[in-house]
Amino acid sequence: MKILRLSTLFQVAVLLACTSPAALAQFSIIADFDGTAAGALPEGNLVQAPDGNFYGEDIVGGANGTGAVFKLTPAGALTAFYTAPSGAVTPVALTIGSDGYFYGANETGGMDGYGSVFKISPAGTLTTLYSFQNSTDGSYPVGTLVQGSDGNFYGETNQGGDVSLCFNPYLGLSNGCGTLFRITPAGAFSVVYTFQGTTDGGFPSGGLVQGSDGNYYGLTGGTVFRYVPGGSVTTIATFPTTNAIAAPNGPLVEDASGNYWGTAAEGGAYGEGVVFKASAANGFQLVWTFCSDTNCAGGGTPYAPLFAASDGNFYGSTFAGSDPAGCAGFGCGTVFRVTPAGVLTALYSSTDSNTLDGVLPGSTVIQGSNGKFYTTAGHGGTGANSSLCGGDNCGIAFTLSEGLAAPVVLTLSPSTALANTPVTLSYTVSQAISTTSQQCYAFGGGAGGGNWSGKQTGTYSSTTHAWSGSATITPTADGTYVYALTCGGQVSGFATLTVAGTGATATTTLTATPNPISIGQRVSVAATVKGAGTTPTGTVSFYYGAAKLATAALNGSGVASLSSPTAGLPARTYTVTAIYNGNSAYAVSTAATLNIPLGLAPTATALTVTPTPVTQPGIATFSAQVTRSASGALGVPTGTVAFYYHNAVVASAPLNASGVAAFSASSSAVPPGSYPVTAQYLGDASDSPSTSAAVTVTVK
Repeated sequence: MKILRLSTLFQVAVLLACTSPAALAQFSIIADFDGTAAGALPEGNLVQAPDGNFYGEDIVGGANGTGAVFKLTPAGALTAFYTAPSGAVTPVALTIGSDGYFYGANETGGMDGYGSVFKISPAGTLTTLYSFQNSTDGSYPVGTLVQGSDGNFYGETNQGGDVSLCFNPYLGLSNGCGTLFRITPAGAFSVVYTFQGTTDGGFPSGGLVQGSDGNYYGLTGGTVFRYVPGGSVTTIATFPTTNAIAAPNGPLVEDASGNYWGTAAEGGAYGEGVVFKASAANGFQLVWTFCSDTNCAGGGTPYAPLFAASDGNFYGSTFAGSDPAGCAGFGCGTVFRVTPAGVLTALYSSTDSNTLDGVLPGSTVIQGSNGKFYTTAGHGGTGANSSLCGGDNCGIAFTLSEGLAAPVVLTLSPSTALANTPVTLSYTVSQAISTTSQQCYAFGGGAGGGNWSGKQTGTYSSTTHAWSGSATITPTADGTYVYALTCGGQVSGFATLTVAGTGATATTTLTATPNPISIGQRVSVAATVKGAGTTPTGTVSFYYGAAKLATAALNGSGVASLSSPTAGLPARTYTVTAIYNGNSAYAVSTAATLNIPLGLAPTATALTVTPTPVTQPGIATFSAQVTRSASGALGVPTGTVAFYYHNAVVASAPLNASGVAAFSASSSAVPPGSYPVTAQYLGDASDSPSTSAAVTVTVK
């Protein structure tokens, strides 16, 4: 069935009469909603964008009374970012795309009233990408869009598709079981799966997550499913019918053991919902039953998915519970932590609907770049507007601090640099187990700061569950530059670089030893960096053409070296250069190119004959050893050796792996006498020909 929005539940639950506040973590209200420009009754999720601000959605108020997408600074300044036109529908959930736009879906509205997919530019301009039509493509999109590793967005519709299936008691007719869809950032739309309402479930909700195996995982009203791109949907777990677990929330969160964690707002032994995990190997596993503790201390009725924080635990919120005397006996809600072992603790318990800490927190809990948790409560606070919010005030945005590390950490080395000096930007994303969490996009710097952008690569650690990588940026102008990395479309990390001055002039010169060189010898290339003041420090990068060969540190004399073998290289002239990467005192400098001619290896051929003299009818063995004769040359020549008596070729033989060519001859038909023999190596692509000294063979 179509999932009710939290706004409906808010209006049903004007029950509230709460007393003194109670907080179990460091709690701070940062903004009150009052129904003016930024709207009222916040719900859905917050995301932290590349500009450092948080963005979310509320459902009433604003300039046109239809709610707004709001912007919230970390300091608490609350403004309208996008205001829906009169009669339009604002989005339920946002995700940040690779281009820095906000992507989401309207559950209703669109051209035919069945919902739409949209994007909002960083400047606040909304573009509708697609409007649903119910039949074939689905209706009522739900949950958060997820940007997959292919760059496309994936989402769900709760109904529609094959409208002959799945009877809807609210409509009194069949209206389809829902669909999975894919849409490009430019708006090219396609249905990738249509639910049948049989073993595949129906009425999907909550959005998708791309797992570590590259497949997508999601929820229907009673199942956890896997969608294989280009394939079909497989149910990996079914909710138990006992205690009627229902109304699950997604997107799911993957753990290091391949389980997918979520919450359900209904059912369980006490009817107040559960925390669960599921996997293809183990099916559905109950983790926590809400209100199984005294006085529902951990909360009840969770209407938001879980968030995997930097400490490896899962965090969420409940719409009710925690205070049986408050909120008409239903409790006013909590923010909770649940460990991978299933231990749940309420970090904050909401108890005051009008003046202090807000009530009914039904939104996703996320971590900001400072490590604190950010979320909203749909009622309470000090922003009163009875026509919009009843007597319960209009909601708050608040933070909770557990002293945790940030989910995305950026570091710069150095953090203060000279213009035109390369800087290393390293990043670590905690609990980045799913493919979704590893979809990280860079923003910032601009032209003067090196213009860091695009999808970033990284390496996943199965030990720490962190995903990490690095990039090199080269600022070209003085200034202060902020760099952002946004991961999973939800969380961001930031780093600030100060660029001041170009530094003193340094000169870099190149030498090579030996030069010229022959194949098989090892060449040493030295870059010497000199300046007018102290001896330069830092690194030098060596290049062959545009290809970087290596980066080496300067020693105490300002010299960086690169040593390279030449065996196997073709004979030609190699052009090498070097760039000194600068430091806090000296600017970058580039050496003049150095030509290093690499010639064929000179060789030496030594001939031996055994036995000598040879007595008829004995056999003589002729062996030619060919070696590279240049100083320190490595490698073994290949090819053929010809054996001569005077100017006539007696025999020829190939060199073996040791550089030896040999043949044997009988002396039975040779008249007694002395015979001068030589061996001539004919050369190959790397080695020059050479001829041995003559060896006299005596036959008796």
